[in-house]
Amino acid sequence: MTSLHEEIKKAFLRAGYEVTKEDLSAAIKEVARDAADNILYEGNTYLNDEGISDEGTLAGSGFVAENNEGGYDVVWAAEHADWINYGTEPHSVSEEGQRKILEWVARKLKPTPNPGETQAACYRRVANAIVWSIRKQGSDPKPFADVAVERTQTMYGQR
Repeated sequence: MTSLHEEIKKAFLRAGYEVTKEDLSAAIKEVARDAADNILYEGNTYLNDEGISDEGTLAGSGFVAENNEGGYDVVWAAEHADWINYGTEPHSVSEEGQRKILEWVARKLKPTPNPGETQAACYRRVANAIVWSIRKQGSDPKPFADVAVERTQTMYGQR
């Protein structure tokens, strides 16, 4: 397999351009930025398409930053980004976490109460079941970042 440098150099030569080291570096930096932007786009698309996104705080926390090695990092800075992407081991859930789960159940799931059950009691029941599941089983990964990288690699012919 040829390197990205070689492929870009060949493309410049086919187009009739003189190619300098600076040209190659600039072209590679542009491709790297495009790839990073695409990873961010694909990750956010996956969050929305799979119904993972709720209020958009996770998707909205994503950005591309230049790193110290001359490349780019794609970051989702929301506190829960890693929990969503990688899942979790079983763990306790703080009172604040339980409150956020209850709010999420009411906002996103909107379950129907059982006969004789109030809507508020229904929300608490469902939220408590989720908290119990997290305590006993953890949470399954929803690998939005991994999927985004795989889709971008496919787009650039790297898979």
